[in-house]
Amino acid sequence: MCWGGEAGVAWAEQKMDELDKKYYNMPKKQRAEPGELEVGDFVRWNSSGGTAEGRIDEIATSGSINVPDSSFTIDASEDDPAALITVFQQQEDGNYMASDTQVGHRFNTLTKIDPLPMAEVESKSHSKDTALLLKIRERQLELERLNNSNH
Repeated sequence: MCWGGEAGVAWAEQKMDELDKKYYNMPKKQRAEPGELEVGDFVRWNSSGGTAEGRIDEIATSGSINVPDSSFTIDASEDDPAALITVFQQQEDGNYMASDTQVGHRFNTLTKIDPLPMAEVESKSHSKDTALLLKIRERQLELERLNNSNH
């Protein structure tokens, strides 16, 4: 049990809810629950610049997720899974396009949203490149899961 026992845990949870409401304007009922999100779902979260949107690439319910191109890892649990998310950016025409940035968040910071309207792909070769990169990333994730399950 944590320092402060059950009373300490209850106090900490209450303070977290108050901070979420005050700074993130995200009441607990809007947050994603374990099992509510899947790979491929679109989500929104609060960031330092307001809100951000993206698509879930990976979910972990134990261990941790390493966030590419950073020193961050996101701890995962069955009660509060972690997600690796590709950030989508809104274009001038109001549609969205995937960025090269991936971030990690725990489910308790995410809200599931409808799929974003997508910008038209500039060329067929770009589309093929994107499809190939997605296949490579899926294979990498599969190998990581296999490697993690063998430990």
